Amino acid sequence: MRVEALATDFRGREDLRQTLLGGPRFGNDLPQVDELARDLVARFCAMVTARKTACGGHYKASFISYGLNVYEGALEPATPDGRRAGEPLSNSMSPSNGAERRGPTATMSSLARIDHTSSATAARLNMRLPIGVLKSDKGVESVAHLVRGYFASGGFHVQFNTVDTATLLAAQEAPGDYADLIVRVSGYSAYFTRLGRRIQDDIIGRTEASPCR
Repeated sequence: MRVEALATDFRGREDLRQTLLGGPRFGNDLPQVDELARDLVARFCAMVTARKTACGGHYKASFISYGLNVYEGALEPATPDGRRAGEPLSNSMSPSNGAERRGPTATMSSLARIDHTSSATAARLNMRLPIGVLKSDKGVESVAHLVRGYFASGGFHVQFNTVDTATLLAAQEAPGDYADLIVRVSGYSAYFTRLGRRIQDDIIGRTEASPCR
């Protein structure tokens, strides 16, 4: 029945979809879940590295989406975590939108359990912080401790957006008033109002974490 639910995009099975969405998710400092992610990354990297290039070298795995998680998600059917067909996949190495429930420290703990040295480039962790977090010395200090702690525990790369949901929604409604609004997408920055609507929605959907909890 669950396989059928995926094949039909959970049609008539919203109860099952909500149960799946409410289950244990990567990004919440859950060792058993994080071990699955660690094992999956290790297997993927080993598989990619084993392939030789035309010049005799070896391929290296990468975990950077560059916003393609939206395009790729549009081509994918429903998945067992409750994601509907066509919805974006997780961006880069970040947990799926809405999966983070226990704050930024828990998210970073999950990511740090993965071996970041096995990929060719930095495994991007994208986070969104409240707009006012850097307006006080305490906020700056909290973010600095957060980043240092992540790197000390094995993390490799993290990048932040410090813009609130209300501003992003307003920019969608009146793009001419927010022509200079720049956001971090995934590995690059861009003017928010020049991005496609689906990429905008994906950025808005990222969990707004507070390092000052």
